[in-house]
Amino acid sequence: MIRKGYVGRNIVDGSLNKHKQNCYQRVLEGDLSTFRFQDAESTALSLSFIGCSGSGKTTTLNRIFATYPQVVYHEKYNLTQISYLKVDCPHDGELDSLCFQFFRALDRVLGSTYEKKHREKNVGSTRLLAQDVPSGE
Repeated sequence: MIRKGYVGRNIVDGSLNKHKQNCYQRVLEGDLSTFRFQDAESTALSLSFIGCSGSGKTTTLNRIFATYPQVVYHEKYNLTQISYLKVDCPHDGELDSLCFQFFRALDRVLGSTYEKKHREKNVGSTRLLAQDVPSGE
């Protein structure tokens, strides 16, 4: 699933730029269903991993993730890609908290300060979900 998710984010053939332009357009228009380039739809996949407590779900996922570099820097293109990001569910179940957990996970991987920046803006989850995290940072 991780590898297949990168099919539409190819740096060399321009797929990544189409994907980023779609994201930018969606943020500008405030419409998550907007697509500027129809052929640049997301190739990201998802799954639910459900099981009894203590059955090894986290251990299994961590072993799978360990086979991939979490951050890949493409020197030729001055671009950093994150191959996977583990985001912990917030204890309060709030959407705002989930957004901050996402930014916290990014900060942990990239050494950035997205969580602090967005907390200072004091905006709600609707705006947080539409924030575009610049590539290469």
